[in-house]
Amino acid sequence: MEKTKVVFKGNKEKPVKERILKLYFEHNGIAGSSMITAGLKEKDLSNAIPNTVASIMREMGLNCKTTKKFILTTDSKHNKPVA
Repeated sequence: MEKTKVVFKGNKEKPVKERILKLYFEHNGIAGSSMITAGLKEKDLSNAIPNTVASIMREMGLNCKTTKKFILTTDSKHNKPVA
């Protein structure tokens, strides 16, 4: 059996873009294409492919934001004189 790639064209593309945008803002912009694909599969679009969702997100200008971990760079609990 041959697998076919699902491409959203025409009237189907607009509702998919709206769902992607909704899921993106539900996750506060932290969601990437794999998380959004899982959300689409959970809702009703079981044949969504992460690469297709990623390309649609790229078209729409949606990027996954990552949070930076706080790194302590100074040791203020020392007994040496401060210059």
